[in-house]
Amino acid sequence: MLSEPRKANMTWSRILAPTALVLLWAAPGRAQVVDPIRVFVFAEMESPLRADVEVPVFLPPRHPVPRDPDRYYFEVDRAPDAVAGLRRRLNREEYADSVLVVESRGQADMYLEVVATSRISFLGSWRDPGIAIIRVTIRNHDYTTDFIGERRGVLRSPAFALAGQLTRWIDGNYAMIQRLIYGLP
Repeated sequence: MLSEPRKANMTWSRILAPTALVLLWAAPGRAQVVDPIRVFVFAEMESPLRADVEVPVFLPPRHPVPRDPDRYYFEVDRAPDAVAGLRRRLNREEYADSVLVVESRGQADMYLEVVATSRISFLGSWRDPGIAIIRVTIRNHDYTTDFIGERRGVLRSPAFALAGQLTRWIDGNYAMIQRLIYGLP
């Protein structure tokens, strides 16, 4: 006959062994914790003449905003607001798992350059400032793509749309982005 301490140990081993197996089996299914991609947001502002030059746009496949015949332009006076708005938006807690905004180009894995801040209206008579286009370039690679953000109502600035598109793209392509950043095959 078994003594009381031995019975208690056998009871605990019957409970702990299956529990440990369930926990080990479930571990691979958990969400992975990944490092956020470090981004540097900027705009080149050395030449005010860029306002007269149309900006070519390179959209990724299946981009949520269809390519339209609009012509996009960079205006120096609007660029600081576009950069500041995107930085503020990306620094929100909801994007902390995907993106970390850094203060210098040397710290970044990815560069976000504001390349356009307005477009010609559909009638061609005035410029619409409710737009921003960022050009995303991955460090150590010549990969580049663009994202378009449009103002939606009073509260949703172009930065709102850009931050959402960018973080969804990073989350969906994280492994590929990491390979490009670190030069892995």
